[in-house]
Amino acid sequence: MYGYIRISKPELKIKDYEAYRAFYCTLCDTLAKRYGPSARMLLSYDATFFAIFSLAADGAACAFQKKRCAVFPFKKCIKAKNAQERMAFAADLTVILAWFKLRDNLQDGSFFEKALSVLLLPFVLFKFRKAKRLNSALYDMTRSYFYFQFRTENDPRTGVDASAEPSGRFFSQLAAQLCETENKAAFARFGYCLGRFVYLSDAADDIEKDLKKKNFNPFISVFQINEETMKQAVDEFIPVLELTAAAAQEAYRRCEIKNYTAITDNIVILGLEEQTDRIKMKYKGVKT
Repeated sequence: MYGYIRISKPELKIKDYEAYRAFYCTLCDTLAKRYGPSARMLLSYDATFFAIFSLAADGAACAFQKKRCAVFPFKKCIKAKNAQERMAFAADLTVILAWFKLRDNLQDGSFFEKALSVLLLPFVLFKFRKAKRLNSALYDMTRSYFYFQFRTENDPRTGVDASAEPSGRFFSQLAAQLCETENKAAFARFGYCLGRFVYLSDAADDIEKDLKKKNFNPFISVFQINEETMKQAVDEFIPVLELTAAAAQEAYRRCEIKNYTAITDNIVILGLEEQTDRIKMKYKGVKT
């Protein structure tokens, strides 16, 4: 995925950070058991969030235990014992998204990204085929998302809202599917807003790179950004991120979270703000 759904580590209590790390490490183990040890390299914060969020929404409580870390054998990590189903889904999601992302890089990536994708595609292929077989519904959903995103970004009339729509819908489907509660509409709305935030954050982060490589970027086309107008444009596209984050946070508050609220609150309320501030600070260097 993109890597924008992260904790704000300084604001988490130690016990909550250890619980988060336990879920992260458990997903790492699940990837290895389901797709082989090398699949650990595909581990992402975003997939970890969806695993935690589904447990938090359904009120599922996990038992934790210390186990030897396979990556660092002399270290013991805390692992979640009874979250196999959610972790399996997150592992499938990780592999399927990695495959489509590599194929996307072959079309639109830089020379280095294309070369790296050519090297990694055979490595991911067998894992992808297994994920497709194990979770065909998730594969179909993800394929539709990438196809929708490709069509959207190749339309010269595409604006900021339209370009973020595919990610919004995809995250909405994921949130609704993972949260087996009566309040699916609220979770779907939250997923939609979160997906838009993730896409637009990635677009804002890549403005300078996309300008140089002449890649599609909704902010560049809508705000007519070039190297000379970057200083003025910062004050136009940063508020878009702030409003999108606020919409995701408002939608999140309408969800009925039953467990691990300290972690999910931290990610959605503080983590999104932290990502927005990071991008803002990045472009402050451009403004001065």
